[in-house]
Amino acid sequence: MKILIFGNKLQHLLELVSFSKALNSDETVALAIPVNEGEAEELASYGVAKVYFTDERTTTDEIVNALLRISSEFKPDILAGPGIRDGYEVSARIGAKLGAPTVTEVVGVRLEDGLVFERVAMGGRAVSVEEVKPPVTLTVSLGKFEPPKEKVGKGEVEKIQLGREGRVKLLEVQEKSRGGIDITASQIVVGVGRGFEKKEDIALAQQLASLLGGAVGCSRPIAADYGWLPEDVWIGFSGKKIRPKLYFAIGISGAAEHMSGVKDAKLIIAVNKDGGAPIFTQCDYGVEADLYEFLPVLIDKLKQKLS
Repeated sequence: MKILIFGNKLQHLLELVSFSKALNSDETVALAIPVNEGEAEELASYGVAKVYFTDERTTTDEIVNALLRISSEFKPDILAGPGIRDGYEVSARIGAKLGAPTVTEVVGVRLEDGLVFERVAMGGRAVSVEEVKPPVTLTVSLGKFEPPKEKVGKGEVEKIQLGREGRVKLLEVQEKSRGGIDITASQIVVGVGRGFEKKEDIALAQQLASLLGGAVGCSRPIAADYGWLPEDVWIGFSGKKIRPKLYFAIGISGAAEHMSGVKDAKLIIAVNKDGGAPIFTQCDYGVEADLYEFLPVLIDKLKQKLS
């Protein structure tokens, strides 16, 4: 089994290395764009036979063309990318070019007569089991395969030059404003939803998160519709997928789009004044209360306890 992986972050690529190890890959090759040389060498030390890399910013057209060039020589059985926007686009385009099936949001895999994948379906409400014969392109859901712990020897590293072909040209890069906290790495996350009536009230959630040593995240409307918080703390199927030890869902109804992003949390506590909210069927502990009455009391009790 030969596997070609691609990605633009070392963490994502390492998870894909673990995915390839789950299939006892005979040979794994990686395209890492953009990463620096140190990150490429780090990746190569975990059993990747060869890492092609560049630190240049690029377009998906150029990534597709680079992968097609590598594939023509390497002839992989599986081409795998991370479950992010670029990963979906690139894997689908490569599949179309090669006439291969594309499977998205893979969360589990095993080898039988063919390749058997488990993938998230119906917005996170179900898991679909699908058998596919290689070659296949796919995306792997982030956070499902733990990065490898042990280095097994350094593979080859080669810096490549991108062919600047394609209809889309990269003119400049303007960084998106970010919240400064990676909620995917936080062990405690306080989520805010439409139960908050105005932006200033989110300070209550931020105060709770500060007391607990956690971070604040949000449901889709808070980031996408109201713009009260940056998109990098949006939790859900279309946003970030988190795996904290504790998730506080405050004023969040529990729609499938949001819950698919927190289903791997070890403990979920919900606060909502609507006793019929779907969140109460999916949480470990639920409090039916007005957040404006409940949070100040909880914060005060925590302050007393921590002092």
